[in-house]
Amino acid sequence: MVQLSNSLSVRKELRTCIVDTLNELMTKNHNIVALENKFESFSNWVDLKNEHPKRYLNMPVDEENMVGIAAGLSLAGYQPFIHLFDSHAIRKIFDQLFISEGYGGNTINIFGEYFASNRNGKERVNELGEDLALMTMIPNSIICEATDEVQMAWIIKEFSQLSGIHYVRGENKRIPNIYKKETTFQLGKGNIVWHGTDILIIVAGRLVYEALNVAKRLKSCQISCEVIDMFTIKPIDKQLILNELKGKTQVVTIENYAVIGGLSSAVNRALTENKAAVPLRKIEIVKLRQQTDVPIQTEGFDLVVQLIVETILANELDR
Repeated sequence: MVQLSNSLSVRKELRTCIVDTLNELMTKNHNIVALENKFESFSNWVDLKNEHPKRYLNMPVDEENMVGIAAGLSLAGYQPFIHLFDSHAIRKIFDQLFISEGYGGNTINIFGEYFASNRNGKERVNELGEDLALMTMIPNSIICEATDEVQMAWIIKEFSQLSGIHYVRGENKRIPNIYKKETTFQLGKGNIVWHGTDILIIVAGRLVYEALNVAKRLKSCQISCEVIDMFTIKPIDKQLILNELKGKTQVVTIENYAVIGGLSSAVNRALTENKAAVPLRKIEIVKLRQQTDVPIQTEGFDLVVQLIVETILANELDR
């Protein structure tokens, strides 16, 4: 059952949440193995090595080999979880994923970490972000983007009970908790986190928090927004999208990666396949950030929220 947090407090980094969750799972299930491609001095996954030394493998800058080993472990009956230091590494391992895992019918669980970089005083997040587009092409893959530590812990536990290829991406910084600790979810089902009647905002991951702030600001402009946390991008919750279209003037997706092949593409398919006559507006955070020379605070995202609000208002005027 979905329960929203009252405080929106900031607690663990998502990668720390994953380590804690995996440590708990590995203690109970001796078939779970952790594989890491980051130098141990830069990763808290080394905690898993300390607790479970026989089921932890570290292969820095050797992602392709790591996926091949994960396929072998799966064939031997193990449940591999791998950590990609950079979600862009999906490009490097795509052939191995498609052939050894997808075509081979093996199981692999992947955490793709993305991070904010600072160039010339500007904060930018995951400037390419083609990981979702590539993962979408793998048959029967499940793709998620975790909104907070509560959802991330649930996703990791859920993946541990499934067979197949599963990918979850998450930011490497602390982000506000949207959900209460006891919340449970359902893969393939989105969650309405803010109710509204005029505009439907569909978002996933860290940007759910920003979307909630956007909805609050637009409320002062007499515009009522509904916000859906579409944490499962594949398979996407088509029925929820179609159900919530009634009375809406536009659908807005907000993404912190390349919009081609990501959330907006999945939403677009749901709309076009069902001949929905509501315009879709795609907002790409990277492009919004590049429109300003003002430094953007990673923790605050205040300027990004304002840019999103202005973009949505401009879309309303253009109708």
